Amino acid sequence: MRERRDIPDGYAFRFDADAFDDIARFVTNERRCCPFLTFVLEVSPHGGPPWVRLSGPPGTRGFLDAEIPTLTPRASGTAAPPAS
Repeated sequence: MRERRDIPDGYAFRFDADAFDDIARFVTNERRCCPFLTFVLEVSPHGGPPWVRLSGPPGTRGFLDAEIPTLTPRASGTAAPPAS
């Protein structure tokens, strides 16, 4: 992950363009354990970075912070998250 941004009911994450397969596996696994989460994957044209939005009911950010503490960016970026 390259960037994490707060969204009203969760987080938006930006990844390297070549991380798509890893992102798909992550979403597949997390959907099994966390059916209350909404996952939105946006893949940009021309090899741009994919964004994943994880959102849910009140308390989702706290839940994600506690359950998936590795969801912190490796490097800061300047790209804006996809529009909701």
